[in-house]
Amino acid sequence: MPLHPSIGTPLGALDHAGVRWCLLRGEHELGHAPAEVDLLVARADQGALRRALADHGFMPVRAWGRGPHRFFCSAEAGAEHAVKLDVVVELAFGPHHELPTSTANAVLARRRRDGALALPAPADAFWALALHALLDRRGAVRPDQSRRLAELAPAAREAGSPLAAVVARACPPPWTSARIVDAAAAGQWAELEQLAPRLAERWPGSGRARRAGRVTLSRALRRVSRRTQSGWGGAVAGC
Repeated sequence: MPLHPSIGTPLGALDHAGVRWCLLRGEHELGHAPAEVDLLVARADQGALRRALADHGFMPVRAWGRGPHRFFCSAEAGAEHAVKLDVVVELAFGPHHELPTSTANAVLARRRRDGALALPAPADAFWALALHALLDRRGAVRPDQSRRLAELAPAAREAGSPLAAVVARACPPPWTSARIVDAAAAGQWAELEQLAPRLAERWPGSGRARRAGRVTLSRALRRVSRRTQSGWGGAVAGC
């Protein structure tokens, strides 16, 4: 599907600037002007990202308490084809991004080109979307996301993923990463929703005290952000 110019132009600018990036999800929704685009970008390329986006009218939006997220809005904020880019520099999950994975560089190294788009390897795309639904949104899976996960499940069964390796360490018996793939493919979201808090509790590299500290700090910063932002900034604070 051809990209709408409102998103094709900034993505092309990132390529021209040598920024390492990939689209995390929603690749089938970019033929029209999207409201929001989710990107993973190499942490070391943040400066080049900011410069490339500024040259094309995208301005950063302050978003305190949003962890690894960086938001950029097109200058026509509020216009018909305004776009918000939600850029993450690491793959961390949970409502307050309190569940780190340290997999961003590995996922970016495995990305694939599809025309103007850089996309995660299919197995990585499965896990990025599944964990977003289970841990960020706490099981609130839209029908289109459920269908996409079913499409990606065969790739997740056949190929490894750095994200799957993290999940495998978090799984409480008798769950395994393979069982999660099968459950997602079958649309067994009630089971998976019950699993989500147990995964979070066992998440590697994030002890209970560390998670609690991240959540407390994130909540405090978001309160400050909501009081100080308006317009597009206010929209970011509430998403």
